[in-house]
Amino acid sequence: MGAVRRISLVAMLVLGAIFAEEAVGVIVFDFEDAPCYGGAAEIESYMEGVCGSDITVVGGSVSDALWPDGISGPLGGDNYVRSWGWCSSSGFSMSFEETPITSASFDFGLVFSSLYVYADGEEVFSNGWRCWDSGNSGTIYFDSPVSTLLFSRGHFGEIEMDNLVVTVVPEPATVLILGLGGLVLRKRRR
Repeated sequence: MGAVRRISLVAMLVLGAIFAEEAVGVIVFDFEDAPCYGGAAEIESYMEGVCGSDITVVGGSVSDALWPDGISGPLGGDNYVRSWGWCSSSGFSMSFEETPITSASFDFGLVFSSLYVYADGEEVFSNGWRCWDSGNSGTIYFDSPVSTLLFSRGHFGEIEMDNLVVTVVPEPATVLILGLGGLVLRKRRR
């Protein structure tokens, strides 16, 4: 009987580690593999493929150059997500409903614009107006998990974002498996 318990314990711990590795961790969205000149639907499809869960994207497009003649924007020639316009403040949002996030970091560039980032409607990051600004990065840690990030530009111009790195919250099933494994270990010690 002792051998069966040990095998069960090892199996539970291995399964817990496997599921925890998949559910808890860091997800990197490089956008290099996102279709160039694609819109929100293509961004959403790319992000869901990387993340493995449902993500909703509104606004934005994927680009690799500011102008068709090949002059690169502040983030260079790699694919990045951007929002541009002349009259209103707008941007793009990404909703992580199935896997809320606890932190986000990203690279960004500005062309005649400023950048504001909102998490679930609350401003969490801002960078003032710049004519042409590159080589920027931002990191945000949230007090509680958030589901939606909105990248907004001020009035006119362009914002560019790439290399979005998010930390996801563990799924309830994973927490349950890890908790059961801990209880079994505690009982085993006694």
